[in-house]
Amino acid sequence: MAGLLLASLLHTAAPAQALWHAQRGERVLFLVPSVHVAAPDSVHLGPEFLRVLGTVASAHFELKPGALTRKDLVIAGPDEQGMKLLSPEARRLVVSCYETLGLSPKVAQRVRLWVAAADCENAFMRGYGASPAHGFEALLKGHLQNNRSLQIEGIESLDEQYLALAAVPPVMYAEALEDAAASPDIGLGRFERLQYLLRAVLQSDVAALEKAMNDTFYADDTTKVLAEQLLEKRNQRYLAYIESYVGPSPQLFVLGAFHYPGSHGLLELLRKAGYEIQSIGTAAP
Repeated sequence: MAGLLLASLLHTAAPAQALWHAQRGERVLFLVPSVHVAAPDSVHLGPEFLRVLGTVASAHFELKPGALTRKDLVIAGPDEQGMKLLSPEARRLVVSCYETLGLSPKVAQRVRLWVAAADCENAFMRGYGASPAHGFEALLKGHLQNNRSLQIEGIESLDEQYLALAAVPPVMYAEALEDAAASPDIGLGRFERLQYLLRAVLQSDVAALEKAMNDTFYADDTTKVLAEQLLEKRNQRYLAYIESYVGPSPQLFVLGAFHYPGSHGLLELLRKAGYEIQSIGTAAP
Protein backbone atom coordinates (compact mmCIF):
# COMPACT_ATOMS: atom_id res chain seq x y z
CA MET A 1 0.00 0.00 0.00
CA ALA A 2 2.72 2.48 1.02
CA GLY A 3 4.76 1.60 -2.06
CA LEU A 4 1.85 2.24 -4.42
CA LEU A 5 1.10 5.52 -2.67
CA LEU A 6 4.73 6.63 -2.97
CA ALA A 7 4.82 5.82 -6.69
CA SER A 8 1.76 7.97 -7.33
CA LEU A 9 2.98 10.90 -5.22
CA LEU A 10 6.36 11.06 -6.94
CA HIS A 11 4.56 12.37 -10.03
CA THR A 12 2.56 15.06 -8.23
CA ALA A 13 3.04 18.53 -9.69
CA ALA A 14 4.58 21.45 -7.78
CA PRO A 15 4.05 23.67 -5.89
CA ALA A 16 3.96 21.31 -2.96
CA GLN A 17 4.12 20.97 0.79
CA ALA A 18 7.46 19.31 1.50
CA LEU A 19 7.17 15.70 2.57
CA TRP A 20 9.71 12.90 2.74
CA HIS A 21 9.22 9.15 2.59
CA ALA A 22 11.78 7.19 4.64
CA GLN A 23 11.99 3.40 4.63
CA ARG A 24 14.21 0.79 6.21
CA GLY A 25 12.99 -2.74 5.66
CA GLU A 26 9.31 -2.83 6.58
CA ARG A 27 9.50 0.39 8.57
CA VAL A 28 7.93 3.35 6.74
CA LEU A 29 8.01 6.97 7.91
CA PHE A 30 6.49 10.11 6.44
CA LEU A 31 8.41 13.21 7.53
CA VAL A 32 6.74 16.62 7.45
CA PRO A 33 8.61 19.92 7.98
CA SER A 34 6.30 22.20 9.93
CA VAL A 35 6.24 25.99 9.87
CA HIS A 36 4.96 26.69 13.37
CA VAL A 37 3.96 30.31 12.70
CA ALA A 38 2.17 31.53 9.58
CA ALA A 39 -0.28 34.10 8.28
CA PRO A 40 -3.92 33.11 7.73
CA ASP A 41 -4.51 30.86 4.69
CA SER A 42 -0.78 30.60 3.85
CA VAL A 43 -0.61 26.86 4.54
CA HIS A 44 -3.07 24.18 3.47
CA LEU A 45 -3.65 20.45 3.70
CA GLY A 46 -3.65 19.55 0.02
CA PRO A 47 -5.60 16.55 -1.32
CA GLU A 48 -2.47 14.45 -1.83
CA PHE A 49 -1.30 15.19 1.70
CA LEU A 50 -4.67 14.01 2.96
CA ARG A 51 -4.15 10.81 0.99
CA VAL A 52 -0.89 10.25 2.84
CA LEU A 53 -2.59 11.05 6.11
CA GLY A 54 -5.21 8.43 5.38
CA THR A 55 -2.55 5.70 5.27
CA VAL A 56 -0.66 6.40 8.50
CA ALA A 57 -1.20 4.51 11.75
CA SER A 58 0.16 7.20 14.07
CA ALA A 59 1.12 10.89 14.03
CA HIS A 60 3.99 12.24 16.12
CA PHE A 61 4.53 15.89 17.04
CA GLU A 62 7.32 17.65 18.93
CA LEU A 63 5.19 18.32 22.00
CA LYS A 64 3.39 15.68 24.03
CA PRO A 65 -0.39 16.19 24.22
CA GLY A 66 -1.53 18.11 27.29
CA ALA A 67 2.03 19.02 28.26
CA LEU A 68 2.51 21.38 31.21
CA THR A 69 5.63 23.04 32.58
CA ARG A 70 7.20 23.95 35.88
CA LYS A 71 6.63 27.57 36.80
CA ASP A 72 10.29 28.06 37.77
CA LEU A 73 11.38 27.43 34.18
CA VAL A 74 9.46 30.51 33.07
CA ILE A 75 9.48 32.89 36.05
CA ALA A 76 12.83 34.43 36.97
CA GLY A 77 14.09 33.93 40.51
CA PRO A 78 14.78 36.90 42.79
CA ASP A 79 18.55 36.46 42.41
CA GLU A 80 18.49 36.53 38.60
CA GLN A 81 19.44 39.58 36.61
CA GLY A 82 16.76 39.12 33.97
CA MET A 83 15.70 42.48 32.60
CA LYS A 84 18.58 44.14 34.43
CA LEU A 85 20.81 42.89 31.62
CA LEU A 86 18.91 45.06 29.14
CA SER A 87 19.28 48.69 28.20
CA PRO A 88 16.27 51.00 28.68
CA GLU A 89 15.59 50.77 24.92
CA ALA A 90 15.50 46.97 24.99
CA ARG A 91 13.26 47.00 28.07
CA ARG A 92 10.84 49.29 26.27
CA LEU A 93 10.85 46.88 23.33
CA VAL A 94 9.93 43.97 25.61
CA VAL A 95 7.11 45.96 27.19
CA SER A 96 5.83 46.84 23.72
CA CYS A 97 5.94 43.15 22.75
CA TYR A 98 3.76 42.18 25.70
CA GLU A 99 1.31 44.95 24.89
CA THR A 100 1.11 43.63 21.29
CA LEU A 101 0.32 40.17 22.66
CA GLY A 102 -2.41 41.61 24.88
CA LEU A 103 -0.51 40.86 28.08
CA SER A 104 0.31 43.10 31.00
CA PRO A 105 3.71 44.82 30.72
CA LYS A 106 4.26 43.74 34.32
CA VAL A 107 4.72 40.20 33.04
CA ALA A 108 7.90 41.33 31.31
CA GLN A 109 9.48 42.10 34.68
CA ARG A 110 8.95 38.55 35.94
CA VAL A 111 9.86 36.22 33.09
CA ARG A 112 13.25 34.81 32.20
CA LEU A 113 15.05 36.46 29.31
CA TRP A 114 14.55 33.50 26.97
CA VAL A 115 10.79 33.79 27.56
CA ALA A 116 10.88 37.52 26.77
CA ALA A 117 12.88 36.85 23.59
CA ALA A 118 10.46 34.13 22.45
CA ASP A 119 7.44 36.28 23.23
CA CYS A 120 8.92 39.19 21.29
CA GLU A 121 9.39 36.93 18.25
CA ASN A 122 5.68 36.08 18.46
CA ALA A 123 4.85 39.77 18.81
CA PHE A 124 6.90 40.67 15.72
CA MET A 125 4.94 38.07 13.74
CA ARG A 126 1.62 39.16 15.23
CA GLY A 127 2.20 42.61 13.77
CA TYR A 128 2.01 41.02 10.29
CA GLY A 129 -0.94 38.77 11.02
CA ALA A 130 1.13 35.63 11.57
CA SER A 131 0.71 33.44 14.64
CA PRO A 132 1.03 29.81 15.81
CA ALA A 133 -2.75 29.49 15.40
CA HIS A 134 -2.29 29.61 11.60
CA GLY A 135 0.80 27.38 11.43
CA PHE A 136 0.89 23.99 9.76
CA GLU A 137 1.01 22.08 13.04
CA ALA A 138 -2.11 23.80 14.38
CA LEU A 139 -3.89 23.24 11.07
CA LEU A 140 -3.03 19.54 11.06
CA LYS A 141 -3.94 19.01 14.71
CA GLY A 142 -7.30 20.65 14.07
CA HIS A 143 -7.91 18.22 11.22
CA LEU A 144 -6.83 15.22 13.28
CA GLN A 145 -9.32 15.99 16.04
CA ASN A 146 -11.94 14.47 13.76
CA ASN A 147 -9.93 11.26 13.32
CA ARG A 148 -10.47 9.24 16.46
CA SER A 149 -8.72 6.12 15.14
CA LEU A 150 -5.33 7.75 14.56
CA GLN A 151 -2.82 7.42 17.40
CA ILE A 152 -1.45 10.86 18.37
CA GLU A 153 1.92 10.95 20.10
CA GLY A 154 4.42 13.57 21.26
CA ILE A 155 8.18 13.38 21.67
CA GLU A 156 9.05 16.04 24.24
CA SER A 157 7.48 17.39 27.38
CA LEU A 158 7.14 21.15 27.61
CA ASP A 159 9.78 21.07 30.35
CA GLU A 160 12.24 19.45 27.92
CA GLN A 161 11.56 22.10 25.29
CA TYR A 162 11.94 24.90 27.81
CA LEU A 163 15.10 23.42 29.30
CA ALA A 164 16.65 23.49 25.82
CA LEU A 165 15.83 27.20 25.57
CA ALA A 166 17.01 27.88 29.13
CA ALA A 167 20.35 26.15 28.45
CA VAL A 168 21.40 29.05 26.22
CA PRO A 169 23.30 31.71 28.25
CA PRO A 170 20.97 34.63 29.13
CA VAL A 171 23.44 37.14 27.73
CA MET A 172 22.74 35.77 24.25
CA TYR A 173 19.04 36.49 24.58
CA ALA A 174 19.96 39.93 25.92
CA GLU A 175 22.11 40.58 22.84
CA ALA A 176 19.29 39.47 20.55
CA LEU A 177 16.83 41.82 22.25
CA GLU A 178 19.33 44.69 22.08
CA ASP A 179 19.79 44.08 18.35
CA ALA A 180 16.02 44.02 17.88
CA ALA A 181 15.62 47.27 19.80
CA ALA A 182 18.18 48.91 17.53
CA SER A 183 16.43 47.76 14.35
CA PRO A 184 13.35 49.84 13.49
CA ASP A 185 12.25 47.33 10.83
CA ILE A 186 12.80 44.24 12.96
CA GLY A 187 9.23 43.01 12.47
CA LEU A 188 9.41 43.30 8.69
CA GLY A 189 12.76 41.53 8.62
CA ARG A 190 11.45 38.63 10.70
CA PHE A 191 8.32 38.36 8.55
CA GLU A 192 10.35 38.32 5.32
CA ARG A 193 12.52 35.56 6.78
CA LEU A 194 9.38 33.62 7.67
CA GLN A 195 8.06 34.01 4.12
CA TYR A 196 11.34 32.69 2.70
CA LEU A 197 11.11 29.67 4.98
CA LEU A 198 7.50 29.06 4.00
CA ARG A 199 8.35 29.18 0.29
CA ALA A 200 11.15 26.67 0.81
CA VAL A 201 8.77 24.28 2.55
CA LEU A 202 5.92 24.70 0.05
CA GLN A 203 8.31 24.15 -2.86
CA SER A 204 10.09 21.18 -1.25
CA ASP A 205 13.35 23.09 -1.72
CA VAL A 206 15.81 21.44 0.68
CA ALA A 207 18.69 23.71 -0.39
CA ALA A 208 16.64 26.83 0.37
CA LEU A 209 15.50 25.28 3.64
CA GLU A 210 19.11 24.64 4.64
CA LYS A 211 20.06 28.20 3.68
CA ALA A 212 17.26 29.58 5.85
CA MET A 213 18.46 27.41 8.73
CA ASN A 214 22.09 28.48 8.28
CA ASP A 215 21.14 32.17 8.13
CA THR A 216 19.20 31.77 11.38
CA PHE A 217 21.33 29.39 13.41
CA TYR A 218 24.82 29.23 11.90
CA ALA A 219 25.51 32.85 11.01
CA ASP A 220 28.10 33.36 13.78
CA ASP A 221 29.48 31.80 16.97
CA THR A 222 26.60 33.16 19.03
CA THR A 223 23.87 31.60 16.94
CA LYS A 224 25.81 28.33 16.76
CA VAL A 225 25.24 27.95 20.50
CA LEU A 226 21.52 28.27 19.82
CA ALA A 227 21.81 25.68 17.06
CA GLU A 228 23.53 23.21 19.38
CA GLN A 229 20.85 23.48 22.07
CA LEU A 230 17.71 23.99 19.99
CA LEU A 231 18.50 21.85 16.94
CA GLU A 232 21.42 19.44 17.18
CA LYS A 233 20.79 18.00 20.65
CA ARG A 234 17.07 17.78 20.06
CA ASN A 235 17.60 16.10 16.68
CA GLN A 236 19.49 13.35 18.47
CA ARG A 237 16.57 13.03 20.89
CA TYR A 238 14.12 12.84 18.00
CA LEU A 239 16.21 10.17 16.27
CA ALA A 240 16.33 8.10 19.46
CA TYR A 241 12.55 8.41 19.78
CA ILE A 242 11.99 7.35 16.16
CA GLU A 243 14.28 4.35 16.56
CA SER A 244 12.70 3.26 19.85
CA TYR A 245 9.07 3.70 18.84
CA VAL A 246 7.27 0.39 18.40
CA GLY A 247 4.10 0.58 16.35
CA PRO A 248 2.59 -0.21 12.96
CA SER A 249 3.72 1.61 9.81
CA PRO A 250 3.47 4.05 8.21
CA GLN A 251 4.17 6.66 10.89
CA LEU A 252 3.91 10.42 10.36
CA PHE A 253 6.39 12.77 12.05
CA VAL A 254 5.62 16.49 12.10
CA LEU A 255 8.62 18.47 13.32
CA GLY A 256 9.90 22.00 12.87
CA ALA A 257 11.31 22.61 9.39
CA PHE A 258 14.81 23.42 10.67
CA HIS A 259 15.16 19.97 12.25
CA TYR A 260 15.54 18.27 8.85
CA PRO A 261 18.31 19.83 6.67
CA GLY A 262 22.06 19.90 7.07
CA SER A 263 24.73 17.52 8.34
CA HIS A 264 23.14 17.45 11.82
CA GLY A 265 19.56 17.27 10.50
CA LEU A 266 17.19 14.37 10.72
CA LEU A 267 17.34 13.55 7.02
CA GLU A 268 21.07 12.89 7.26
CA LEU A 269 20.79 11.15 10.64
CA LEU A 270 18.15 8.80 9.28
CA ARG A 271 20.22 8.07 6.17
CA LYS A 272 23.13 7.12 8.42
CA ALA A 273 20.73 4.88 10.35
CA GLY A 274 19.98 2.96 7.16
CA TYR A 275 16.81 4.63 5.90
CA GLU A 276 16.28 5.33 2.22
CA ILE A 277 14.73 8.76 1.84
CA GLN A 278 12.81 10.21 -1.10
CA SER A 279 11.18 13.58 -1.48
CA ILE A 280 7.55 13.47 -2.54
CA GLY A 281 5.08 16.19 -3.43
CA THR A 282 1.63 16.89 -2.04
CA ALA A 283 0.20 19.54 -4.29
CA ALA A 284 -1.61 22.45 -2.69
CA PRO A 285 -5.21 23.10 -3.77
